[in-house]
Amino acid sequence: MKPESKRKVVTPERLDSLREFQERMAIYFVDPSLLDMALTHSSHSSLSNERLEFLGDSIVDMVVGEYVYKRKARASEGEMTDWRSDLVREVALAEAARGIDLGSYLQLGEGELKSGGAGKASILGDAYEALIAAIYLEEGLEEAREFIYDTLIGREKSIPKKKNYKSLLQEATTRKGRRNPTYRVVYEEGPDHRKTFTVEALVDGEVAGTGHGKSKKIAEQRAARNAIGKLKMGNEMVPSGGDEPGKRSSAKTPKEREGD
Repeated sequence: MKPESKRKVVTPERLDSLREFQERMAIYFVDPSLLDMALTHSSHSSLSNERLEFLGDSIVDMVVGEYVYKRKARASEGEMTDWRSDLVREVALAEAARGIDLGSYLQLGEGELKSGGAGKASILGDAYEALIAAIYLEEGLEEAREFIYDTLIGREKSIPKKKNYKSLLQEATTRKGRRNPTYRVVYEEGPDHRKTFTVEALVDGEVAGTGHGKSKKIAEQRAARNAIGKLKMGNEMVPSGGDEPGKRSSAKTPKEREGD
């Protein structure tokens, strides 16, 4: 397999850290700069782990999908999808990363270091996927599969099961005599392989909640969770502001929220 063509210079101190990590994990890189890149966040260098994360996401998805298919012989497609989703969601990947103390070996920019980036679920999950890609490129699919089984699938029982907030919201609206919720994408940004979606949950045609995520499914779940929180607090549904043709929804985009 052809490794990444662009590599940055690895300092002797960094080499010592990477060597320690390899010994702990029983993985070995002929060229440690690939491992270095996998553990480098974009806040630290333009030669970061983003491309490796893209590849690792597919590998983790495939290996976990294969595991679920073999383990759940009588499960429906929907049941298998839910089970796989539990294992590959951000919190599960972050827990796998914490289990191998991955955060201690990450290279982060000054801002992320000060804000505790080494402990953030999003950064840890992305780094775990990048590490899987690096192992795959260096040692092949079997080694990557074994690493995923040891560090992620093996922790399955300790991973908290996610709630289906869309189902919970539907139950709540039914109890209140309202129509079933619907969802609409009001904004999306970023390149095709790293899009972020903003979704609104609508109840009786009014905005009940808003959510953001890397996929429409994640954003819908977060919008439903937001709506449930409002219902529990007794908040009234807010006018959507986006039903009129050509009128932009009032939901804030991720970038707008950063500026608050």
